[in-house]
Amino acid sequence: GYEKFNGVQPDYSDAVGSKKRKDLRDRTVAYLAQGVTPDGETSDAFLALNMFFELRLTFGWEPFKKVFAEYRTLQPGEHPKTERDKHDEFMVRFSKAIGKNLGPYFTGWGLTTSDAARQSIASLPTWMPADWPTAAEVAQAAAAKASKNK
Repeated sequence: GYEKFNGVQPDYSDAVGSKKRKDLRDRTVAYLAQGVTPDGETSDAFLALNMFFELRLTFGWEPFKKVFAEYRTLQPGEHPKTERDKHDEFMVRFSKAIGKNLGPYFTGWGLTTSDAARQSIASLPTWMPADWPTAAEVAQAAAAKASKNK
């Protein structure tokens, strides 16, 4: 469903919110085909948000609200310090909020997480988007891009 503000469905920008799922998926395939960079770095800010957009489409806003509320209770010394710590914290907290193991999803996007963080959610059922690109699709997109660049 759609969230509403003052009873009105929001009109998101074309860059993120109103993108059709196919557009989201096509951009994800293109990103994966270029080779995932360390920690999922990309110069395309909206592509980087696709990971979170997929989570919002699938699970709604409630898990985000829960996780952000937990973050607000952290004492200053408890905040994650490194990028990997941030990935670990979010992956573990969000996984617990939805009751699903997001380890493979984070790995799919190229985000580095620790063994300890992945182990802490290993007992949860694994979740990946139903339409996550297959290795064959990614390879085909990479080959098409390579032949186009010749």
